[in-house]
Amino acid sequence: MSATDLILFSGGPDSTILLKHFLQQKIKVRVLYIEMGWALRTQFRINLQDKVVENVLHYLKNKYGTFEFSR
Repeated sequence: MSATDLILFSGGPDSTILLKHFLQQKIKVRVLYIEMGWALRTQFRINLQDKVVENVLHYLKNKYGTFEFSR
């Protein structure tokens, strides 16, 4: 059984580029996305961020390969 690297994923440029790099290197990864939307006043931003993360992960999975995902 091979080890799995964990990537804390925010949907921003740093974690996106890191995930792309790992996938290009065929490194087995688990992506962990933590939603921080506990305040009602931030709910719109959180919903938008969730959509962006979903789209970015879908693109990377289709273009570079599969990975495990946890929310």
